[in-house]
Parts: sequence; C-alpha cells; structure tokens
Amino acid sequence: MVAIPADAGPDAALFPGIRARVSRARKRLAKAGAVRVDMADASSADELLDALFATHRARWTSRGKGGVLDESLRPFHRAVAKGMCARGALRLYGLRLDGRIIASFYGFAERDRLAWYLSGFDPEFAVLSPGLAMFASAIESAAREGARTVDFLRARAGSSSS
Repeated sequence: MVAIPADAGPDAALFPGIRARVSRARKRLAKAGAVRVDMADASSADELLDALFATHRARWTSRGKGGVLDESLRPFHRAVAKGMCARGALRLYGLRLDGRIIASFYGFAERDRLAWYLSGFDPEFAVLSPGLAMFASAIESAAREGARTVDFLRARAGSSSS
C-alpha cells in the first residue's frame, strides 16, 4: 500500500524516481503517435475489458505463462465490472496509441482508496513502457479524485487473514 499525501497534486502522487521514468515513457509514447487514456463507462466497459483480456494475455504469453484471466473467468469479470461501473467504483483504463489500446489497468475506487487489481500491456510496445505510463495515469487520476492510498491487493509477508 502506498500513501498519497493529502496536499499532493497528481504529479506528487508518484515517487521522484518513478516520475522521471514516467516522463521518459510518456515522451517515447508521444513520439510514437497520438496517445489517449480512456476510463470505462457503461458504454465502453466491454471494449476496455476485451482490451484488458488481450493485453494481459499478450504480456503473460510473452513470458511463457498464461496469466490469470482465462476464458472461464471472463463472464465473472464482466459482471463485476458492470456492477462496479454502476456504483461508480470501476477504474478500468485503456491507454491508446493511434487508437489502438496497448495497455490496460483494472482496479476499483472506494472512498479515498484506489485498489489495483490487474494490468497488462502489449509486449510489442514494451520499449515505450506503456504499462508504466498507464499505471501512472491511473494513480494521477485517483489523486485528482481525492484518493489517499493505492492498495496493490497483495498480502504482506507474515500477514494472515483472520
């Protein structure tokens, strides 16, 4: 979990070393073409979920693994996304390069917290660091909305659930 200072603007939500890497990634992306980040709403959630499924699969396939979004789980994620979208909690983003979604972020926002569930990017564009740029955009957006923490939804070593 990472805290976002209450008086921080979106840029200050990222550590200085990460900010420099994000800046370089965004410059590379801008040189490569037109860049846009879209957040899902009721009319675009299916398209952005399809892109998440594709970018997540492509990333993990490039590593010789399957990832966690196999076909059998997709109806569940569609239902969850629809419900979370209806209550304003879905944070599903797609980073587009010349109209093509090359990175995705799938999370949820509640009160003052952004929960990062999954992300993915097309490994064909790895040199442009689209995953890093997508992640930074999601955190910056959360900071603008008033989020004060980013939860990576990973158990800490030595922690137990009771």
